[in-house]
Amino acid sequence: MPESIQNNYCSAARIWSVVVLTMIGLLTWELLCGVKFETNILKLLPPTEQDPHVEKAVNNFAEHLSRRLVFLADDKNAASALAELLEATTSFTDVQFKVEDREDHDFYETFFPYREFLPGNGDVVEQAKQLLYSPMSAAFSRTLEDDPLLLFPSFLKSLPEPPGTIAKTDGFLTVQDKEITFYVVQANMRGSPFSRKDQRTAVQEANSLLHKVYDIFPHADILTTGMVYFAEAGARSAETEASIISTGSIIGVILLIFFTFRSLRHVLMSLLPIAVGFLCAFSISFLIFPKVHLITMGFGASLIGVCIDYSFHYFAEQYALRGERWDPRLALKHITPGITLGLITSIMGYIGLLIAPFPGLRQMAVFSSVGLIGAFGTVYCWYPVLSRKVVMENDPLLLKLADRLIKRPPPLIIITVIVLVTSALFIPRIKTNDDIRLLQTPNHELVTQEKRIREMMGGVDGGRFLVVRGDSPEQVLQREETLQNSLADLKRSGTLGYYQGISTFIPSRKTQKARHEKLIKQQPQILAYLAETGFEQTVINKTTQRLQNPPSSWITLRMLENNGALSELRHLWIGEQDDIYSSIVVLGSLEDELAVEALESLPGVAYVDKVRDVSNVLSRYRIFAGKAVFVSYAVIALFLAWRYGVRRFPQVFFPPCMAALLTISLLSATGDPINIFHYLAILLVLGIGIDYTIFFAESRSGNRCIMLAVLSSAITTILSFGLLSLSSTQALSGFGKTVFLGILFALAFSPVAGINYFKHDEN
Repeated sequence: MPESIQNNYCSAARIWSVVVLTMIGLLTWELLCGVKFETNILKLLPPTEQDPHVEKAVNNFAEHLSRRLVFLADDKNAASALAELLEATTSFTDVQFKVEDREDHDFYETFFPYREFLPGNGDVVEQAKQLLYSPMSAAFSRTLEDDPLLLFPSFLKSLPEPPGTIAKTDGFLTVQDKEITFYVVQANMRGSPFSRKDQRTAVQEANSLLHKVYDIFPHADILTTGMVYFAEAGARSAETEASIISTGSIIGVILLIFFTFRSLRHVLMSLLPIAVGFLCAFSISFLIFPKVHLITMGFGASLIGVCIDYSFHYFAEQYALRGERWDPRLALKHITPGITLGLITSIMGYIGLLIAPFPGLRQMAVFSSVGLIGAFGTVYCWYPVLSRKVVMENDPLLLKLADRLIKRPPPLIIITVIVLVTSALFIPRIKTNDDIRLLQTPNHELVTQEKRIREMMGGVDGGRFLVVRGDSPEQVLQREETLQNSLADLKRSGTLGYYQGISTFIPSRKTQKARHEKLIKQQPQILAYLAETGFEQTVINKTTQRLQNPPSSWITLRMLENNGALSELRHLWIGEQDDIYSSIVVLGSLEDELAVEALESLPGVAYVDKVRDVSNVLSRYRIFAGKAVFVSYAVIALFLAWRYGVRRFPQVFFPPCMAALLTISLLSATGDPINIFHYLAILLVLGIGIDYTIFFAESRSGNRCIMLAVLSSAITTILSFGLLSLSSTQALSGFGKTVFLGILFALAFSPVAGINYFKHDEN
């Protein structure tokens, strides 16, 4: 090799070495600063496109619920021991077990002074008579002198009953499951349930505490649920799958290269572009995105099967140049047009993911595109320097197989007819499924426990609730009171089992004024009732004076601050965001969703169903992705028409298109429902599959060796995405299955691109 050419190769190698060292330094710095992984499945998705103020209110409410853990123990002593252990940890806070008398006292101290403003049930005098002569009257005897009208007990009676079987038993919160009484222990996480470090620590510590309790109370039955359990299980599953996919792909690549090229040096060289590709992918992804989702890692592991493609084409040249002096310059010259165009079209395929308004898909697009560029640069800059002369004597089995495939390529017209007929039969039967739950496969045991606990605690669903908005706190409270009147009708009809809002405890000022004015109007009846009942004149005078001179202040939302009696209600008041105030009304045992959804006609009311809303987003963007597929295919078609001319470009473009159509037809024939991830996978089928036809179109060494390289590339890609199709996450599984089938068909159709343009290499 001339010295000037050798110097050029060395210069390129040195430049690429600087790039790689920079990536190593960048990744090291990012690791030292602390990289963060995302485990919240909803962070993969775009916003639900609701009103921004509703979205913020939903996020605040979800933040509160996501930190909550609930434990149910059928043994009071076991529950007490668990509560004490939880209080002693650093991972949990706000542990609740006993319903302290102090809390009841605080509730009394908070609301009793404002009893004239509090709502009650029905007519004041009639309600007082019913309570006075009821079996519960003894409980009111101590306050009867100050509250002869029993306004405070009337308020307590008007409050909604606890949902499900929740009850207060001997100072403890309990729930009932048939004949079994469970004692409730609740706690909050200190950290974020979606931080991998925090969730791992919290789950491990909670499990450790449960083991300690079981050691002391071996016969106890303790149920537990919380968002952190689901998030941790999903993250653990994603890590395991990424490990399996990457390990399986690496082993497959190593075995394939070793048995095809029969050289340990080739194996070691082939690992370089994979390593550099992942180095670049991680470095740039961590630089661009604050957090990288673990599902991106699972998808990125399949990148191994694509990064190795450029190595296969370089190694295959050694068979093409067999019998001549091995010349890295000539080998690189032969493959450069093909691998460069292949890189461009592959990135075009990933751009389909990048333009989709899905944060998770954008991460996948950046991760994969940068990884491919890293692999390409490694082959182009380092391989000529690292290569050594290798004598290829006998054809490996894979080359013999490539020989057979290339000698009888399927005619393009026959492929087109078969695929179009198949498509006409099955594509009209396509079913769709945009359910958000495709993105996660929760642990069966966790789902079973969560369902059982939710049923005992009244079926309150943290994913379905109402948001009430207004220009002021007073307007929000008034609108919520109107809403609660409608919800009360639904409850009476059996449509709804439970609801609770902040206005139940903190009425609007309008309601408080109306309540007091009603008492003033009924003053003659009230005084007559007090006299008839036998109250002393001092009590009557005191009551009259209080009616004429009520407290100077009102019940306000400020009472939520630092008030233990109202601590469980704080999450219902979202407060002010961008000059808009909002509150949450929770729902339980909802039987007719449409009836609640109809309440959105009320001013300032929005119904939120997270599963429904996100699934609707997936549906809309599935349609968007379908259009993006057509646009991407059209752009690549124009690019190839410019490169190869109108007459030749169909041979390069149609095979991967036919592969995509046949894949969708097959999925439809087998009854697989289609979603956005299938459409995005079809983009990759084009991006990767077009490489194979381009390599044939750009071949300068004969189709035989190109077929060897394409066959090797396809095997590793099929292996990677085949492993991805085994993912427990249905969305990733569908994605992997689609690419697996698409690349398989693209491989079978790819030799069409070489028909009539090259003679078969008989060497």
